[in-house]
Amino acid sequence: MEAELRSWEWTFGKTPKFRVETQLELRDEQLGAGCSAYLHMEVKNGLVESCRIDIPANWLPLRLGSTLSEVLLGERFCPHRAAAALTVFLRSESGQLHRRLCNLCEVLLAVMG
Repeated sequence: MEAELRSWEWTFGKTPKFRVETQLELRDEQLGAGCSAYLHMEVKNGLVESCRIDIPANWLPLRLGSTLSEVLLGERFCPHRAAAALTVFLRSESGQLHRRLCNLCEVLLAVMG
């Protein structure tokens, strides 16, 4: 019984639906550049039900923001599970886009806790 009460399912899986809407500050340290993105996420029973990340097109191609949002759908609102999903996604890009994606993923994980 103790294990059940300490489990993710008990602690987070029974949470009511909530929304996360926040501004994300992104940085590309190598270029000394930055921008703001916006996260719109709905979580129900601890799972990401919907996710949209509005990123300026001059920072990342729109397809990457859209794909990143899709990667998080259905995942637990938990930095460890999200990090695993995002790590797989990050392997798909390299160079300047990879740095910017890494920064975006770090900021997203910070929002998740």
